[in-house]
Amino acid sequence: MGNLANTEARIKRLENLLKDETGTGGTGQNGTVLYPVRQLTLTEETSHDDAGNAAVTVLATWRSPAGSLVPDKIRILLNGVTAELAGGVTEYRKGGFAAGDTVKVIVTAVYSTGNASAVTAQLIITGSGAAPDVPSGFSAVGGFCTITLRWGVPAGQNHSHMEIWESTHNDNLETAERIAQAYGTDFVRANCGVMETRWYWIRSVDTGGNKSEFAGPLSATTTAIEAEEIKEGAIAESKLAPSLAGKINDSEAAVQIIEEVRTGEVNVFQQPTAPTSGMDAGDLWIDSNEVVWRYIGGQWSKQENATAYSLLKAAISQYMVKTQVAADGKLKVAGFGVFNDATTGSEFCVLADRFFVYGEAPGGGHTTVQVFSIDTTQNPPVVGINGSLIVNGTIDGSKLNVASRIQLGEGGALIMGDGSVLQMGSGAIVINSETGVLQIKDPNNLTTGDYIRMDVGDLTTYKYIAGAYRAMKSLRRMEIGVAANGVTVTLPGYWPSLPKIMVSPNALQSYNAGYSSQSQQLRIYPDAAVINNGVVTFVPRAYLEIAAGGNNVQQPVPLKNVVLGRQTSSQVYVTLPASVVTDTYSSVPYGAKNIVVTVKAYAQFCYGYTMSGGGDFDYSYSPVRITLTAYIGGTALSLGSYTFPARADYIPSEPSSQYVAFSATLGSGSGNVYISAYVEYLAGQIGFGDVENLYRSRLWLKFDSIQWSLSGSTQLASGTLNYVAIAE
Repeated sequence: MGNLANTEARIKRLENLLKDETGTGGTGQNGTVLYPVRQLTLTEETSHDDAGNAAVTVLATWRSPAGSLVPDKIRILLNGVTAELAGGVTEYRKGGFAAGDTVKVIVTAVYSTGNASAVTAQLIITGSGAAPDVPSGFSAVGGFCTITLRWGVPAGQNHSHMEIWESTHNDNLETAERIAQAYGTDFVRANCGVMETRWYWIRSVDTGGNKSEFAGPLSATTTAIEAEEIKEGAIAESKLAPSLAGKINDSEAAVQIIEEVRTGEVNVFQQPTAPTSGMDAGDLWIDSNEVVWRYIGGQWSKQENATAYSLLKAAISQYMVKTQVAADGKLKVAGFGVFNDATTGSEFCVLADRFFVYGEAPGGGHTTVQVFSIDTTQNPPVVGINGSLIVNGTIDGSKLNVASRIQLGEGGALIMGDGSVLQMGSGAIVINSETGVLQIKDPNNLTTGDYIRMDVGDLTTYKYIAGAYRAMKSLRRMEIGVAANGVTVTLPGYWPSLPKIMVSPNALQSYNAGYSSQSQQLRIYPDAAVINNGVVTFVPRAYLEIAAGGNNVQQPVPLKNVVLGRQTSSQVYVTLPASVVTDTYSSVPYGAKNIVVTVKAYAQFCYGYTMSGGGDFDYSYSPVRITLTAYIGGTALSLGSYTFPARADYIPSEPSSQYVAFSATLGSGSGNVYISAYVEYLAGQIGFGDVENLYRSRLWLKFDSIQWSLSGSTQLASGTLNYVAIAE
């Protein structure tokens, strides 16, 4: 008995579980169970319009009814307002709510034979949300004058954008300022200095304006200019650097270089097989696997614990000197040597009056140009370079005499000590570090020509008038910076007068993809500039001005062609009455107005047939009525009804000449669009005899076009602007 009772209890639990999953349902006219929708859920969402105003939207979701029947439509009653959707739809959104509102939703599945029981859910709007997660995968990498930031976006939390904060001083967030808001997964900070370090923080902001904790700080340092970054042709002999680097790093070339400079006391063989002639005791052989052998005792001995370079250094680790007697009888000594010692380090010495480096000629051999030379006969010695000098570091010396020009590459700096004076020409340009004066004169008239003088921060122009120079225009104050669009800026320091302010884009939105069919322009200007007791404030502004526009989409989805009623046993058919739905068009943009939907349709319906005594089939056809509804973002737009008379035309292809057109206009809306046709036959069959019924009982449904208009608008562009303030 105990086992039987347990079994009955388990069966009861399974029945209850099935009831919860499928619903109890109602009963249709023919006894069919009409199941309701399942698992109705209400969710609060927060979004922003183009002006940044927050709004609450309620999202209702549900699962389709159990059973094999699909509802003809879904009826939603939200706070007393009814909307009807297609039977296969499983979600609905409605906006315009505020914190504290109570939202009640009733969802009913509507069948052709009756309605299922209604399902109800209720939600109280809170108007707030939890802060999003801290961004993951935050990294900062320095490049040449740029720093690239990357991160991962928090998943499934209505993420809107990322705030980027920067400090040029240290890793203290109090010294940082927000420089941008980014909408992707990376951001490039441009216009940085060479080898400059900056610190960064980021935090995620969701569509409700909630902000995560900061990720960071991370620091990154921009790089110095490298040899390979110098443009081709900027320095004529720059190709020497990669060529020489390749030889130094290549073991085969290293052996070749050493062979060219040694004196022949030790021979080095480099070949796949062991040499059989020409070798002396102590000679070296390097095989194809770079294994080193030494000729000892009349045979080649493998050197197990020594590398090629250590053996070669051992072979030429003494100075080698060559002497000769000149024609005048004086002894001239020349030579070179290498030495390596664990205590003092390595040395390379050249004993000569002059030391030259020659270049390679294009056709082979060597050029006659002395690319590099050292002359020790003069005091002090002279080092000559016939070409370009590339220095990644400093040049130290008490005197620099340049006959032609000094050229600094991108990011270069010319630094002069205290008391230095830089004079160009005969005094056309003079920079005096002692007095802090920069003076630029007319090189063609140094006596009475106009000139500019920068004196301890003041920039003044002078003209020679009535026998003396008179001060003209003076520039006394200038400030540059970056500010967020639409946020008040206070210029640092004291200002003697209201400056002229100019603004330009820094990291600024210049296009809104939501208005792709409308022309857009960016208008930038400084606004509300005022001065109060030497303090200047202004607001940098940049607006996206979006012109009016619209669109007209012809046949946005494929033609719908379905068979009505059984014709042959091999065909798929639709039993009337039934709802037929087109594919979905995506989508009408936000802000669309005067939305015009045009649909074309044609229908014939074969009611059935009878068989005469002679074996002939007599087919009968009925009138067909279709009722069309367009759904735009969930909003129903009635297109009207039409009754097609009983006909038996042969229509194997699109019946363009027999279409009936339907059209209606929706004042405003947005979202995905599809067409629903409710098809039913009417009484009054007409016989057409024994006619072939293939392609005679069909519905042709064509979503012909959709068009809309868009209003013009002006919206504040997101991002930052550069500003320059200049006062006289």
